[in-house]
Amino acid sequence: MEEIEQARASRFGKDIDVESQSDYRTSFAIVQKLQSKILESLTSQQDRGLCCIYKVPYSIRNIKPEAYTPQLISIGPIHHGINSGLEGMEKQKVIYYKEFTERHKMDEEKIGNLVRRIQKKEEDSNDDRGPKTLEPWMIFEIREDLMLLENQLPFFVIREIYDEVNSARQESKSIYLLDVAAIHFGKYTFSKENKTDPSFEKISHFTDLLRQFMLCGANTRRFDFNHPIKLKYSAVMLREAGVKFQATEDKCLVNITFKKGVLKIPPLEVAYSFERLVRNIMALEQCHKPFEAHICNDIKFMDQLIDSAEDVELLVKSKIILHRLGDDATFSDMINKLCEKVGDTYTCYDDICKEMNAHYENPWNSIIATLHLVYFPNVWRGTGTFAAAVLLILTFMQTVKAFL
Repeated sequence: MEEIEQARASRFGKDIDVESQSDYRTSFAIVQKLQSKILESLTSQQDRGLCCIYKVPYSIRNIKPEAYTPQLISIGPIHHGINSGLEGMEKQKVIYYKEFTERHKMDEEKIGNLVRRIQKKEEDSNDDRGPKTLEPWMIFEIREDLMLLENQLPFFVIREIYDEVNSARQESKSIYLLDVAAIHFGKYTFSKENKTDPSFEKISHFTDLLRQFMLCGANTRRFDFNHPIKLKYSAVMLREAGVKFQATEDKCLVNITFKKGVLKIPPLEVAYSFERLVRNIMALEQCHKPFEAHICNDIKFMDQLIDSAEDVELLVKSKIILHRLGDDATFSDMINKLCEKVGDTYTCYDDICKEMNAHYENPWNSIIATLHLVYFPNVWRGTGTFAAAVLLILTFMQTVKAFL
């Protein structure tokens, strides 16, 4: 208790003022009791296989540990109390908790009722909720931390808190929780899609929610677990065989198609936090949805398509990739490293890879593409090539005629 009381929110540049030491101790005691009951509830639910908050496997985590570790706030049981860098926010959470209970007139009895509801699988509450003194940079950090697989609470916990707040406010019309989540994670374009799909009612936590946003509107694809076919050739090599690249208006990243020599891929917008998000969603699929690993397969396909900065440049020119990572080599390096330690024993792009490999290996396609790329890239070059060919033919005919 003393260590926590002495902890200062150094990340905020100032000590946090608490109304009184007794109030703080009372709030802290309630939080401790609540956390204990929640951990018991989570353990019992995990035993029933109803929860999917995992520790990322060491082989995957060890590639880039910081991608899976919260930097400002811990809301789940895995990182609570073991990361010294989060101590400042731990005290801040108690203060927000106190403000939350006072604002909504929740005494210890009401909190106990919430805990009992979660133990019955009807939900529970405990979290920090408190905007007021949060600075802009903290909002960003919290949003990033809430994406992490190891830093989660069951979604029904969040829903119960949200419902409790709305009922306390007695508002005639409340905002749908999924809309609130979409706004919170709204910097990702894929999270602006329709959220009425029934699968959203089965969300496990925020990481799972973001995965569901990414898969919103996904076409049904069959997974091949027997003899998965990989894409053998990069984007530049495929262009040399006449493959055209086209960005679609589809927002679902996994809706990739290949027809009549045209590869259509939904546009992919990438900023610095994209890697952290995707690594955690891929870890979730590896741990919890190994036979529905759509995001893993999408990233794996892009990894096979991109071998160098030249491949990225081609996809950028085709408006398939929009990134803010500085240069194309950085993007290429990031994509190639995302699939480290991710198995490749199955794929849902088997048919596409097979067709694209066959297209490249057809020599006629390379001949036509060479003519187009080298001799007829535009109308002026094409006209010059045609004129030169006609002149060569006339010269040859004149030479033959001279010998007759």
